[in-house]
Formats: sequence, structure tokens, C-alpha cells
Amino acid sequence: MNYFISKTLGIEDPNVIFDNKLEEIEYKGEKFKCYYAKVTYIPDYCESCGVCNTNYSIVKNGFKSSRITIPKVSEMNAFLILKKQRFYCKHCCSYFTAQTNIVDVDRHISNNTRLTILDKA
Repeated sequence: MNYFISKTLGIEDPNVIFDNKLEEIEYKGEKFKCYYAKVTYIPDYCESCGVCNTNYSIVKNGFKSSRITIPKVSEMNAFLILKKQRFYCKHCCSYFTAQTNIVDVDRHISNNTRLTILDKA
């Protein structure tokens, strides 16, 4: 089912793992479909200081959840509840979050949704 969901939503990132969970919720008076996924990987380097990830200098440190607006599915608004892996660098004592090509950093509207809006404008 994970392969089917990722192809249906047009998400081709291999680091995104879909849960077998789909809900219909009501948000601000409208119905939405909610898909659940998480993004995790082993980083090659620290995004803050640039040190290479050798001898477990960067460790996984929980998840951060984001509600991302994605294009409509079957003419129904949709959200992707994406749990992003957090990392801790032992070298510079900083934290950073896993990134994906689904959404830009510090945004909550997917790139596919932004392109759809631009196309209709």
C-alpha cells in the first residue's frame, strides 16, 4: 500500500515511508483526507558545522511533526502529516531536521500544491 500511496500523491522521495493509515478529518468546517508518513535517513554531514558523520558524531533525536497541504485527492482537500527525523551533532551541539523534496524548509505547502496554484493562475 505504501507504493500505491506514494505514486498516487506523486511523491518519489525514497526516504519517505508511508504508514498504512488514512483518516478523514474536519478542519475549519471542511473535510480533509490525512495521509501519514515519516522521513528519515542517515545524514552524511552536519548542516550547521559541516563535520562528516563518522564514529556516530550525528545521532537521531526524535521526530518533529508537520501538517503539509498537498493537492486535492478525489476532489477532496488533503493533508500529509509528515514526521521529520531530528538529528543532534555531538561536535557542535546543534540540532537539525531531515529534509525532503516534498516541501521547502520552513514551509507547510507542498511544492506540488504551489505548482498547481501557479498553473491555475
